Amino acid sequence: MKGSQYVFTKRANYWNKDLQKFDKVTMKFLQDVTARTNAIVSGQIDATLLDPKTSKQAVAAGLTLTTSQVDWQGLLLIDRDGKVTPELANPKAPPGHELRLRSQDDSRAAVPG
Repeated sequence: MKGSQYVFTKRANYWNKDLQKFDKVTMKFLQDVTARTNAIVSGQIDATLLDPKTSKQAVAAGLTLTTSQVDWQGLLLIDRDGKVTPELANPKAPPGHELRLRSQDDSRAAVPG
């Protein structure tokens, strides 16, 4: 389905190669916790957020559970002008990824609940 995943690939001419830890990162958007559980248990994805009930299923399948007291999800665009980190103002640095929500309906689609 179009828009159900984003694929980010490593750029050969990236200004700081030490920051590139992966050749490719794929983000899949699975809203349903059962679908996320099935995907992680079957090896279709490498990481996800689960709830206490579904995390038991993942642990029973031999997966490692990492817990956190805080579950924050969002997008931060900070210091784009390089006031704190001058490297971010470098014209050779890649531009930030921006998410623009045109209406309240778009924001509900991006972050359900």
